[in-house]
This record gives sequence, structure tokens and C-alpha cells, in this order.
Amino acid sequence: MDFKKIFLGSVIAMGAFGLIACGDDSSTNASNKDNGKIVIPDNNAPNISANGLVSRVSGDTLRFKGIYGLDRTDETNENSSNLLFTAIKFQVMNSAQQEVQYQVIYNEAVVPTANEIDLNSMMSAFVKINLKDPIFTCDDYSLVVTVTANDGAKDYFRTDVIPFDAEAKTELLCKNVEPASSASADPGLNEIIMTPCEELTLTSNGEQGIDLASCTVVPAATANIVFVKSGTKSEPDVTANAGAGITFVNITNEDYANGSWPEVVNNRPAYLSDFKTSTIEKTSLPTLIENGEGLSYAAKTAAYNPTTGAGFYPFAVYDSDFPDKNGYYTFKVKIYRVQ
Repeated sequence: MDFKKIFLGSVIAMGAFGLIACGDDSSTNASNKDNGKIVIPDNNAPNISANGLVSRVSGDTLRFKGIYGLDRTDETNENSSNLLFTAIKFQVMNSAQQEVQYQVIYNEAVVPTANEIDLNSMMSAFVKINLKDPIFTCDDYSLVVTVTANDGAKDYFRTDVIPFDAEAKTELLCKNVEPASSASADPGLNEIIMTPCEELTLTSNGEQGIDLASCTVVPAATANIVFVKSGTKSEPDVTANAGAGITFVNITNEDYANGSWPEVVNNRPAYLSDFKTSTIEKTSLPTLIENGEGLSYAAKTAAYNPTTGAGFYPFAVYDSDFPDKNGYYTFKVKIYRVQ
């Protein structure tokens, strides 16, 4: 084992961390201004990748998705294996490419890191913008993201532009031009509040299920939703089966997951309007674990009223552990209902 090489790599890595600790901000200025406009460089470093960069409206908040990664396989650079992210910078740009003086909300502890940077993860950058901030008007905006990486000897930059979701303009920003007298003093006053029930713990042995009206665990015979084991013996999963008069629909805005619930993300009660759904109704939801945990489904009863929210129950399956020796999962279920 080459201990000398390991020691050198450690020194280089600590040096890269020192770039931030000493407050050297020069490495973050990859996108600068020319006559007041933000200039977007077109020479992004090939060893920094970006995938899935998009934005989505979630209530009054704009959330960003996308993952930045590092390529440490460049054999022409002897320091390539020491690459790590050392800085990330956010700017908001309007349609005239002018910078908007808005402080983007994100986890500042995301750098330095040798891991990927996930714009949507609470364990990483978790980037969001408050669309109700009065600085935003009826205009087209974009988020300019600049990430910096360092291999101990050199800085590398990548800058990307993520346009604001079109819904931000049509549904929120352009409503700001309405006369104050015609608007509600509190937009939330006209919203239907959805209250989360106390979290439930179930297993996929098929013996118990959920009663939606009471948000409780009941015997499977009287349950509205029953969770059963599915999949193969070597790769078991969980299927949700609907009881009489119940159908399932998919929640199409994939913004909410364990810990990132609507009331947490938006810093207000969850509203009925937070849950956008598909029109295709199902009586079974297979492979819940494989498809990922989170607030992805809603149950509808025969008394469902889209105006009042009655009979509408968004729910999430999350915190599943490894299956037991029989292939049964234990997991939590979170349900929302009209207050």
C-alpha cells in the first residue's frame, strides 16, 4: 500500500477545504456581470456533471431538482481522484438577464463535500424560493447555479440556468399585478386545509389495514386499504389493495417525501390545492417499496367531493425497514384528510 500517496491525497483534500474555511469567495464567481447582465459561461468543466435540472411549484414555494456529480477517472490529471465540491452559488435572473437581489434558500453546509450535490434533498442542498416575496413580478425568471470543484491544485466550474416552472408565472407571479382591493387579505383564507393524521405503523402480512374515516389501524376485513406482501420470494414488495368503494389515484406533483411534507416544505398548513392528481383510478398499487417512498398516492371514497375535499385522502408509505424472514415489511403510513 502506498502510504505516501494516501498522505499526499489527504493533504490536498484538506487544502481544498481550506479554500472555504478561509472565506476565499473568488472561486464562486464563474458567472459574472457585463453591463449589469449576468453572463453565462459556455465552457463548463467536463469533470462536473449535472442531471435532471428542473423546477416545480409546490404551494407558494418553487423547488429545484437535479444532481451534480464529479468524474474522478481522468487519467491525464494525477489529482483527479482528489476532486471535491468546494463551493456552490445561486443567482436569480430575470428575462433581461439582470440579477434579482433575492437570497435563495438552501443548505449552506452542503459544501465542501466529496459526494454529489442534490438540489432537492434535505440531506444536501435542498434549494427553494419563496414565490410570494414581493421582489418577484410578472416576469420570466431563472435560477443560475454555479458549482466549483477543486482537486487540490486547480478550480473547476460549471454554471447552469434552470428556468422557473411555467406554473410559477401563470398561477402565482402574474397574480401579483391584481389590484390589492380585489385580492384576499390572506390567500390561505380561501384554501381548504388538509390535516395529517397521526402516523400509523403497519405490516404487509395482510391481517390489518386502514380505516380512512378514523385514520386508524383495523382488521383487514373492515379496512378501506389493506397492505399485502407481493413480489418474489427473493425480492418481496408491498401492494396496497382498495376496499369496497375505494379507488386510488397518483399524486402527480412529486415534491413531497419523508420529512419533506407539504406543511414542512411550505411552512404553512397543507392545502387541498397542494395535491395534484391523475385522472386514472386504480384499485391496487403494486410495488410500493420499489417505486419509492413518499407522498405519491391518494385514496378516494364513493363520497369524494373535489370542491370540498371530502372523501379525499392523500397518503404516503415511508420508513420501511428490511423485510423479515417471511418477506413481510413493516412501515409507516401518513394520511391527510379535510380538517
